[in-house]
Amino acid sequence: AVVSLFAVLAALPSLRSLTPATESIEQTQIKGAVSSLHVFRKTPTGSEALASGSAVAEGDIIRLGYKTAGLRYGVIVSIDGRSHITRHWPATGTMASSLQADGVVLLDQAFELDDAPRFERFYLVTSDRPFAVESLITDLDLAYRAGPGTAPTLRQGYEVSSVELRKETSR
Repeated sequence: AVVSLFAVLAALPSLRSLTPATESIEQTQIKGAVSSLHVFRKTPTGSEALASGSAVAEGDIIRLGYKTAGLRYGVIVSIDGRSHITRHWPATGTMASSLQADGVVLLDQAFELDDAPRFERFYLVTSDRPFAVESLITDLDLAYRAGPGTAPTLRQGYEVSSVELRKETSR
């Protein structure tokens, strides 16, 4: 789970009973150009980019961003080691948000990692057409319930980029 520093992001209650996974889900994508999810951790001198597999800990300040490969709509969500899902962007509404095509676009809000164990898994899902956030969450939920290493099976035209961070208990 994550705690927002600037606003409370509502988690979708229907996904709180997910079974935990122990392995990472890497990227799944459609043919053609690939949009990418970017994860940064605040450091004493600025920030550092985190790749899938990077170690993080409770209290780390995380900021998310994306780079689109020409697709026009997107959603960013995460699932943690307690099976809690958090919607990061868009924070509200029923439909995916319009993407900006100006290099890496950072979300306005950063957040602090809590003490959820094992992992924090982030997903950027993009499409050229508007799509409902709830249907996307359902698709990701089904993949998560299927077990470790199961890539989401999404409707045609979706592209998924994911980053999984390894949670350490102390540093």
